[in-house]
Amino acid sequence: VRRVRHFYPASDPEPGVIMRCLVTGAGGFVGLALARELRAAGHTVIGLSRQSYPALADLGVMQVQADLAATEALLAATRDIEVVFHVASRVGLGGTYQDFFETNVVGTKNLLHACRISGVQRLIYTSSPSVVAGGGHGAKKRGGIPAAPLPPSFGPYLATATLRFSRITVIFTWPG
Repeated sequence: VRRVRHFYPASDPEPGVIMRCLVTGAGGFVGLALARELRAAGHTVIGLSRQSYPALADLGVMQVQADLAATEALLAATRDIEVVFHVASRVGLGGTYQDFFETNVVGTKNLLHACRISGVQRLIYTSSPSVVAGGGHGAKKRGGIPAAPLPPSFGPYLATATLRFSRITVIFTWPG
């Protein structure tokens, strides 16, 4: 995990600025490490996960239990937030394509919509190196996205993560 030491919004680059941060998927491996680093830097952290995590509570992270499909909960969670770290996703090999699509693509769209309405100025999107894994199979890449279809063995996670990654720049274009 790459350690986050300092992150300052472009509008206020002075050291020591305390931010209100939302970390989606805060109970996962990457989300928990990120929340730990943000708290160590003195930032206020709200963790959005589908369940409660004692490790987050021990860090002083406020927790919101919600799914990325819960649009009202996302609107409430993004209120008064300066930066969102979007780490949540459905991963693994089990489940249907629709299950993965709903979380990884529709859930991300829901979060971006909530950020827009709530006036969130910054969103940091975290993906997986799996979205470019097809490059190792002879696929040419355009901007980090495999240009050729990926082998079916990569499963629904990879297909939806790649789709989410390729669409996020189209969705996340509001001024501000």
